[in-house]
Amino acid sequence: MAPRRELLVGIGLVLVGSALALLASTQVWLSAGVPVQGATGRTMSSGAFALALVGLAGLVAVFATRGVARRVVGVLVVLAGAGLVWMSVWGWGWVAVDTDPGIAADPQPWGPTAWPWVSVAGGVLVLLGGLLTVLRGGRWPGMSSRYDRPSSQTRSGEDDTWRALDRGEDPTV
Repeated sequence: MAPRRELLVGIGLVLVGSALALLASTQVWLSAGVPVQGATGRTMSSGAFALALVGLAGLVAVFATRGVARRVVGVLVVLAGAGLVWMSVWGWGWVAVDTDPGIAADPQPWGPTAWPWVSVAGGVLVLLGGLLTVLRGGRWPGMSSRYDRPSSQTRSGEDDTWRALDRGEDPTV
């Protein structure tokens, strides 16, 4: 696969995965026939929301770095993806039934909705995008060099212009 295409696939995985996790964090994760009030992804697993944001920040950092630094960013994105999966599973698994009399006294069966699984899928996508960055990110193209510091060759040309002005010569002629 071409390096530019690999870059697009890698950032696409992280972008879609983070977006899925952020969307899932706003939805209800627990229902008892009807959605349980206050059982959204952010309240049940705020860490999953934060790690989805870390995935998005890693996405920007992948663009801004090259070489070894990009691979280090990839490792951080892999860790964010793995943490996102873990926090998503942990979030809906940690329902304290005995502390909420509304849930414990409800005779209807209750359980997780599909949204925790959407968050888990988002975490897996972030993890895969980070893994692709670690393994192949060194070959990917970087940002334009337009904003890099001028090279020494350009600087010596500028120095010659200043020297000409010091000698009283007009460099524009």
